[in-house]
Amino acid sequence: MAETPLQAPPPGRPSEESDGSVRLAACRSCSDRFTYISSTGLAVDIVVGIPAPGGKYKAISHVWGPPFVVHMVCQQCLADHSIRIRSRSTFDNVMMLAGPGGTIWMDTMSINQEDHADIAAQVAVMGEIYGNAERVSVLLPESDTEVFDILAELLPMATTLLSRKGQFDYNLADDEWGVDGPLSITETGRIANRFLELIDTFQSKLAETTYWTRAWTFQEWARAHEIEVALDLPGDGRRPVLQKVKSSILYVAIMVIDYAIRKDEYGLMEIDLFRGLAGPKLDQVKRLFPFEDAFATPDEILGHEVLCQTLHPNHMGTNAILGLRGNPRRPRTAEEQFKARVRLMLDAFAGMHRRHATFEADLVCCWASMCNISYDYSKDDPLPVAVAKVSRALRERGLRLYNFTSNRHREQDVDMAFFEYAAAHVQHNATNKAPFPDAPIFSGQADTLKHFATSLAFCHRPHEDIPHAECGDVRIQRVVGAVFAMVTSLSNTARLLPWLLRVTSSGGPDGDCHLFTGLSASIETLIKSLPEEAAKDSKFLVAAVPVSPEHRRKYLHLWAICPKSVLEDEGTLYIGREGLNGTLVVAKESTPDTIVAYLTISDRRCGTFLAESKYFSGLR
Repeated sequence: MAETPLQAPPPGRPSEESDGSVRLAACRSCSDRFTYISSTGLAVDIVVGIPAPGGKYKAISHVWGPPFVVHMVCQQCLADHSIRIRSRSTFDNVMMLAGPGGTIWMDTMSINQEDHADIAAQVAVMGEIYGNAERVSVLLPESDTEVFDILAELLPMATTLLSRKGQFDYNLADDEWGVDGPLSITETGRIANRFLELIDTFQSKLAETTYWTRAWTFQEWARAHEIEVALDLPGDGRRPVLQKVKSSILYVAIMVIDYAIRKDEYGLMEIDLFRGLAGPKLDQVKRLFPFEDAFATPDEILGHEVLCQTLHPNHMGTNAILGLRGNPRRPRTAEEQFKARVRLMLDAFAGMHRRHATFEADLVCCWASMCNISYDYSKDDPLPVAVAKVSRALRERGLRLYNFTSNRHREQDVDMAFFEYAAAHVQHNATNKAPFPDAPIFSGQADTLKHFATSLAFCHRPHEDIPHAECGDVRIQRVVGAVFAMVTSLSNTARLLPWLLRVTSSGGPDGDCHLFTGLSASIETLIKSLPEEAAKDSKFLVAAVPVSPEHRRKYLHLWAICPKSVLEDEGTLYIGREGLNGTLVVAKESTPDTIVAYLTISDRRCGTFLAESKYFSGLR
């Protein structure tokens, strides 16, 4: 069943004191849990602290919102407690979600909000708390009713489509399916099309919601193995609880997309999803409903499987094409699990709409803690400091993180455009708008238009104060024989665009083709949208780097964007190799030398790559 009723309590509140305080049978002062006796006489236990391993509980996910203080009195030890929550009816609804005799973990009660040590300890393992729960109970604020209604329409469709799984497995038309009176039922293809359409609608509404724009709720939604969703309405206005939201929608989406790839034009059900658009559709679903056990990392996908499945999906399957883990699934080591979680969760967080938090540092901590990244968290850290701390912690754990933009100050190991490169880029000049396989910070591969725009945006940003660390001193080695072939202002498009075409491989005329469109028109439009002064104050540089010491006259052309002020300051520019990842950079002589910009090479079909020195003979 997709829905269960959220029953309203009967009139009167025997669980209340006369002053409106909530009565507790036990509390953290006299027990290892809070025990709330509901108006029906059934107990609800609220875990105190981190749940015991193997313990069964629901984890509550809700928006704190405007604080309302609920006072509680323990009948056993007479201790007074208070919690901050959206409203008294929110508290009642949470208890209803717990169910008869249920056990829940809820941040406002399970964490001692007056104990900084307890807050730090539980925040560090918040991802495990939500990941180990039997299910996560999401209580949406009333303002998110529209999205709740979309989910309420999606779930019955998912149930119907799942009941017709045989049609997808064996490519059966509706009149071949074993249902009496097939003309009286809705065609499966129509239901599937409406299902996919509603997923698009669901995503389009999230940026306007309260729940899905908060930082911490991302963690709770993403780490859940299973989700139930309720709407926070008072009294008689309560709506049924939506059950198995995550598994139902995700499984059915995979089933429909798999069918579209396997059958394409030979499908007997009319589904409006072409094979070329199926992969991007699943990437959308993966970000909306992250589930780390289902999805593979790029390292876990074998290239020959992708090739075979692309050629013969109906016979070879689609798991590699869609980035799904094989069945049976090989257990991941702890390190593999860590890397998989970081990649999946960062992609889901940075690849969707912007989220908000009371403290900037929580825009980092909300996903870092769910990945069990240990670092010196402080809620008072500005965003650049939090990014610096986590970037360094990730590198200490053995992850290679590529930088795409420079800070031009001493701490050169940190990229302030971190979130712009933390999710896989959509290739804007691909006609199916497919995303690249991995996030640029892990692959060194970015979308050309996105990188061009980000380089422009960040080259004029003010410098950020970042705590010094030894790893921030990045050594730069001069590349012998490398020279600057061209420098021009972005405003000089008559000179810039021919050079951009020249340094972009898979070249030929910069016109459209069936799979990839040209880049020049999009970049020219981007430049024209800039204020005139910004275009004049930004420089486009082309570097010529010898392919090998033996072929000094054979150059590879790389490009970068930097502010005009860098060229006017004292100090000589040169082309170097930075010691962090071995990528080629534009550097400036100073004390110490600083990175001005990261050099890249672009390809019309494959996007833009950082120029790693390992690809140049003699620079390794």
